[in-house]
Amino acid sequence: VLPPGGRADRLVSASMVLSLAAPPFLIGLLLIRLFTEQWGVLPASGIAPPGTIGFRPEPRHLVLPTLVVAFG
Repeated sequence: VLPPGGRADRLVSASMVLSLAAPPFLIGLLLIRLFTEQWGVLPASGIAPPGTIGFRPEPRHLVLPTLVVAFG
């Protein structure tokens, strides 16, 4: 349990307020910026790699949309 009014308590409270107050499109843009442009870990868009025939979504392409929807 965090002591009331301590540094960790204020940090957790501020992060919770920001996560609930931020619109999902802003969170999505920030996550694309981090995971795609800076770190190059995840694809920015799409549901499958280019040139794929048929509808077989890959988990790697579904991580960012899932994070944005689940964030709030």
